[in-house]
Amino acid sequence: MDREGRPKDERQFITSEEDRINCPFYFKIGACRNGDRCNRAHNKPERSNTLLLPHLYPNLPESMAIANDEDWDDEMYARAQEHVEAFFEEVYLELASYGEIEDLVVLDNVSDHMVGNVYVKFYKEEDGCKAHNGLVNRFYGGRLIQCEFTPVSDFREARCRAFHETRCARGGLCNFMHIKHIPKAMKRRVVREMYEEHPEWHGKPEDEESRKKRKRDDARGKRMPSEERKAMIAQWNAELKSVTPALPAPAPAPQVAPPNLVIPVQAIVPPAAPATIPNMVPPASAS
Repeated sequence: MDREGRPKDERQFITSEEDRINCPFYFKIGACRNGDRCNRAHNKPERSNTLLLPHLYPNLPESMAIANDEDWDDEMYARAQEHVEAFFEEVYLELASYGEIEDLVVLDNVSDHMVGNVYVKFYKEEDGCKAHNGLVNRFYGGRLIQCEFTPVSDFREARCRAFHETRCARGGLCNFMHIKHIPKAMKRRVVREMYEEHPEWHGKPEDEESRKKRKRDDARGKRMPSEERKAMIAQWNAELKSVTPALPAPAPAPQVAPPNLVIPVQAIVPPAAPATIPNMVPPASAS
């Protein structure tokens, strides 16, 4: 901490919306839609515990359709979710070999400067530097991995609050982070595997409550294919119908005669006699 109470890694990267020199989007998100053409400065840190892996995640057509708010169904969503969960687990455990990871996020944005971006934040700055050097000349999915230090220190400040809480009106073209959903059970499972492979980072013994939670997470973390899940639901419905007795048809309601209606008799008033005009002479007939 410095004299003003700021963290050490944020001394040289203080910026805001009113700052006309430094780019606020690059400071908060680590990426700017204007790139090198931006009229504000992009202060790239020389060391950081947060790394940006641009365009690392290979989006499926289903993922792009969902991110663009196009028409999609449950099968498309299940396939896209299964794909991103497998990617998250593989990349998380691979990056954990360089150091203890605090958080890892995969973006759901579709704009050119943010599509497929992956951010990983280590607890220690030296682990971030170790990962930065270790990822040089490495490939993923047949493509060379690009890695750079980023000034992003808090993913909560960089994410789109509208997307996180309800729905973003700008969709996948929003300039703030749209973070893909990863179930908490899977996050706890990969964190536990990281500590199992590196017990020197986590020396606290596992108690009974943690052991029970681990078993629940293991059961939730194993995702079932959509075909098996649909067959299982159909089997449940069949078993439910066979166990639940059929309810008897309700007896028809008895017919009740309507009460006698009393119609009031109106007094019959004779029609009034036509009025006569006095001294009226009938017209003479034409002779």
